[in-house]
Amino acid sequence: MRSANLCGVILAYILLITAAMAVPQGSHVLPIPTATLARVQTRLNVLSSKGFSGVALIQRNNAKVFAEAFGTVNGRHIQKNDLFWIASISKSFTAVAVMKCREQGLIKLEDQITRYWPDAPADKQSITISELLSHTSGLPQSYVSETIEDRDKAVRALLKENLVSPPGTKFGYSNANYELLAAVVEFVSHRRFEEYVRAELLRPLQLTKTGFWFDEQAGSVSPTREPLPARLKRRGWELGAGGMYSCADDLLRWSNALWSEKILSPESRRLIFTDHVKIAEGQAGFGWFHGRSSNGIEFWFTRGNDSFGPNALIYSYPTLRTTVIITSHGGDDESSDTGWSRIALGEVLDVLGFKP
Repeated sequence: MRSANLCGVILAYILLITAAMAVPQGSHVLPIPTATLARVQTRLNVLSSKGFSGVALIQRNNAKVFAEAFGTVNGRHIQKNDLFWIASISKSFTAVAVMKCREQGLIKLEDQITRYWPDAPADKQSITISELLSHTSGLPQSYVSETIEDRDKAVRALLKENLVSPPGTKFGYSNANYELLAAVVEFVSHRRFEEYVRAELLRPLQLTKTGFWFDEQAGSVSPTREPLPARLKRRGWELGAGGMYSCADDLLRWSNALWSEKILSPESRRLIFTDHVKIAEGQAGFGWFHGRSSNGIEFWFTRGNDSFGPNALIYSYPTLRTTVIITSHGGDDESSDTGWSRIALGEVLDVLGFKP
């Protein structure tokens, strides 16, 4: 009898945790008033007159309640279905690819990189998959691999970089972490990284407008503020850290999938949306970051910027069942050196009462 009760308690606990992880799909909250959405439109119209260009999208209670395009880039009016480069939001796809490999028994988070590269330099041999995911490997922010097409040569170049801190001791944001993770996915899956992502993530979720810079569809990405850099002319090893494109609708579908059971197990989602290490703005998960607004509202976010104009973000407010997505190629506001997507986000959050 006591065993049966214990099993019941355990089952209830599991169900409670699962429900908590699916908050955005759960209890209903009040819809956003039409007048509030009209104020969002007005604020972003004013911002557009000052230089903002891009697409803004708001979801509440699993319903898209606002989706509008603003401004121009190089004389072309932005459209709601435009494709945009998403820079470091690409890392959220890499983190999920790693967790899929883990679910398939191909990777363990505690694996050290010597499992894949036995000849790694001595100071880097203890780096684990978990440390790469949470940016605690000690590797510096590095761009040495971006023009290298051969995976193994790219890995050697990355591992030659001097550590900025001992592995596992502190947070240090670095593209190198996620470029190595892409190499690990290739190593264990015996597939090109982009092929794995397409097969395991993009196709199952019908993300038909999301891909990589060397895809044929990449030629349809909307214009950028500055010319495309030379590194986007071929398949260099920016893989895992950046270089993907998407549209606002696909990014919404992506975010929703991660808060549901469409692509990952509850355990994998828990690990992604867990505070692993403290950062300036809150805590770092795996491919996502966790913070609280000035009035205490919890949110998870991922965002990306690049020097030639891309500027994109996804902010998810689980307890309020609200997601805000902004994509832009407008670069930074020259008067503040702040990305236009961040400025637009501040306007939206102010109107919604979330407080930036």
